[in-house]
Amino acid sequence: MATSSRPDDYRRKWDREEYERLAQEKLEDEDIDVDWKSRDKQPPIRREFLKPRDYRVDLESKLGPKIL
Repeated sequence: MATSSRPDDYRRKWDREEYERLAQEKLEDEDIDVDWKSRDKQPPIRREFLKPRDYRVDLESKLGPKIL
């Protein structure tokens, strides 16, 4: 990150060229598929529908006691 020449400007400045270069290096090193939208589309995962609970939730047993 570059610093400003003004002493009253305390905010950090981002060096875009440096971070773009780092991002390109990371993409090249990891061999990431940049064109992710063109991948073969897989069918969506089928999920089960929501079901009601088969047990009772006990909310009153812990109501009131003070825990130290």
